[in-house]
Amino acid sequence: MTLTIRSKVLLLSLTLFSIPYVGYEYVREMEKYLRDNLETSLEDSARALASVLNERPLLFARRLVDTVRDDGELVAHSFKTPIKLDGYIEDWHDYLNKVGDYADKHILKNVGSYSPDSLSFKHLLGKYRSHLYALFIVRDERVVYRDASLMRLDRCDHLQIVMQEPNQQFYRYVVTPEAPGWVNAYKVRVSNRGTFSYHAQTVNRIQGSWREIKDGYLLELRIPLSLIGDRLGFAIADVDDTKQREIKTLIGTSPIQNLKTVGKVFIPSPEIERIIRSLGDTPGRRLWVLDRQQRVLAKSGDLKREFPHHPLNALYSLLLSPASEEFKDDHARASRLEGEEVNSALRGRAETRWHSTSDERAVIVSAAHPVWVNGQVIGAVVVEETSNRIQTVQRQAIANLFNKTLIVFTIVTGLLLAFATHLSVRLRSLRNQAETAIDINGRVTATQIGSTAKDEIGDLSRSFSAILKKLKQYNTYLEGMASKLSHELRTPIAVVRSSLENLEQELEQECQHCESYVYIERAKLGIDRLNTIITRLSEATRLEQALQNAERELF
Repeated sequence: MTLTIRSKVLLLSLTLFSIPYVGYEYVREMEKYLRDNLETSLEDSARALASVLNERPLLFARRLVDTVRDDGELVAHSFKTPIKLDGYIEDWHDYLNKVGDYADKHILKNVGSYSPDSLSFKHLLGKYRSHLYALFIVRDERVVYRDASLMRLDRCDHLQIVMQEPNQQFYRYVVTPEAPGWVNAYKVRVSNRGTFSYHAQTVNRIQGSWREIKDGYLLELRIPLSLIGDRLGFAIADVDDTKQREIKTLIGTSPIQNLKTVGKVFIPSPEIERIIRSLGDTPGRRLWVLDRQQRVLAKSGDLKREFPHHPLNALYSLLLSPASEEFKDDHARASRLEGEEVNSALRGRAETRWHSTSDERAVIVSAAHPVWVNGQVIGAVVVEETSNRIQTVQRQAIANLFNKTLIVFTIVTGLLLAFATHLSVRLRSLRNQAETAIDINGRVTATQIGSTAKDEIGDLSRSFSAILKKLKQYNTYLEGMASKLSHELRTPIAVVRSSLENLEQELEQECQHCESYVYIERAKLGIDRLNTIITRLSEATRLEQALQNAERELF
């Protein structure tokens, strides 16, 4: 198959695609630099936050004494949005996997046989800004509400709240509704027999919603953080007999007889959260502050972020794996954070770790740095971010490279094709002129072909013109040779003829029957034939000249 100039130029232009290939390899090699840069950025952020928290023991003071986790410990999770107290669990849905189950192992009091159907509950704590939210999903075969005619508050199903307030005082509250709906707590004193005081004080700052559900009821509470100290306990009381109204079963998060038995409560620090927020928020980056037991004191930010979509993402996905916007974040609602980097930071050494999510759809980079007070580690700062930003930078670089290369390729290819087409047109024109410069009889009809362009094709056309001129001159010489030969040959022929005639006369006198007559006759025949040829050449030349000079008529 013969390739035209345009085809060859087009094939040559395909070499431009080697540019994005080289760029693609460079972008892939650039990944190591981006990974190192990301690690350095996270380490700097962790170090900066840790330096702000260093030598500030009051931020950790309430949690320093809690060195061992006990069974009655309550952990409050950080909520991103407030909970609407409406008796429904939709607002709690994202945290329901963190609920604690309380049943026979947590019985504080029981009369008769016990069955989980008679009383058990699920409990969850959360913090949003200056309030603590509590959820109780109670399983109770028979719900007994408070009789408004009775003074005592413990003669019905109710919730007991026991807490140590910031002033180190021990207080007890009770939530005892007369009917489903909005509820408030009562601040009470407990007698030596364990009964509540008749003179209860309504506490409007503790609010909630009580709603009956299948097999029990659901209770939501909101408690100001300013009321809560280091210890907090809850207990659900079950009363089934509407006449005697005695507590049959009491199940609690911890023993609530006195302050020492009440479990500790761990609440994320709002002071530290304010410090984190003051440092600014970087999209796609999450910050944690942990105590020595790896519990979350404060958290800010989110690993998930939106990335710009490119219309050619499907094409680029074949070259680089896309940054996944949907991945399983196992630590999104964690109250404790574990990992090699955390353990290392709590031992006093900063460390960085790369690890994949459980669904293998993203890679998370964690940088941990210790927090020091008086030369001792009291906590750690952990800064996390996914490698999606690296993938996004790579994809953007690849996209820009391919887009610009495509534009350059289109322009250059168009110019090359236009140039090749121009060359082809000029060469075809030169070929056609060269073919028509000589007719079918071999006669030169034109001597000036091509163009006056000062390039190689112009030089070639001028060379053809020079050759045609020389060829025409040669043909003209050949065409005039017939008349010249006719003129030049007639004189020698006449001399030869006259000589033969003289020779014939002399031979007639000497010898009339000699053989020489035969030779003379043959010579005369040759002379006649040669004369005939010359005559015909002359006639042909005159005829050709006559035809060239004759006027042509179309018919």
